[in-house]
Amino acid sequence: NKIISLDLPVKEVYKKVWLQEGGERDAMRIVYRMRGLLGDATEEFIETLNAKSQEEVDNEQLYRMANVLADCDGLKVMLDRIGSLQNVSRSRTLLQVLLKLFLLSVKVRRCQEVLCQPELGAL
Repeated sequence: NKIISLDLPVKEVYKKVWLQEGGERDAMRIVYRMRGLLGDATEEFIETLNAKSQEEVDNEQLYRMANVLADCDGLKVMLDRIGSLQNVSRSRTLLQVLLKLFLLSVKVRRCQEVLCQPELGAL
């Protein structure tokens, strides 16, 4: 949940905020809220949309812990677990967690490089 400036176009917010944070599988809900009626807001306030290059650097810094998945064969284990699933409906919780981890890890260059290795069979 974030508070977005009313000056920002919804289409750009969808592309640069919602999709960047892994919201592509859910619909983006927009709630208009008047200041002061529900108390002080605790959510992050976004006034401008960052440039792409700055965003890429921020992702590397923000998701740096995802490098552990690349360095300790975590990505391989995750791919192996997905490959061994037999009943998707019974494994829904595991799939949701793995999907979230993959969505976070692909934002880091090191994880992208590991996932592109042919021996992993991720592609």
